[in-house]
Amino acid sequence: MEAQFIKLLEPGAIGKMELRNRVVMAPMTTNYSIDGYVTEQLKAYYEARAKGGVGLLIVEPGGINLTTGKVIGRELAIDHDKYIPGLRELAQTIQRQGAKAVIEILHGGREAQARMIPGQPVGPSAIPGPDWCYRGPIDTWFSNPHWPVPRMLTIQEI
Repeated sequence: MEAQFIKLLEPGAIGKMELRNRVVMAPMTTNYSIDGYVTEQLKAYYEARAKGGVGLLIVEPGGINLTTGKVIGRELAIDHDKYIPGLRELAQTIQRQGAKAVIEILHGGREAQARMIPGQPVGPSAIPGPDWCYRGPIDTWFSNPHWPVPRMLTIQEI
């Protein structure tokens, strides 16, 4: 390995979390969740990456409120205690391979998918999303000039 990258494979730490190396896998949506739950397919996906030697896996986006902010069709959920057992299993699966796990949190805000949520999206202001958006597994840009106007959150809700 080139001298400039030698530190990459040395142990590292983020606060008190010790890592076997400094290789970090960024979060990538798999669409392997079903109804917000961790599935066997999702666990196998992350287990393979952990087994491959990554020090830290940032698990794909976990929705913090699927009622007002769902963005992804098969979005992993972290907005209710009922998801904890599956998330615990996922973390344990990753840790058994020597890696650590954290999760990206997600709320779609003004770009929540209206067809996927039962009510009006919410956001920091009552301004609809842009007239373009990236959504899709393979560089899919699409125009959406008809975003619903989100309900502005109150200070208490924020």
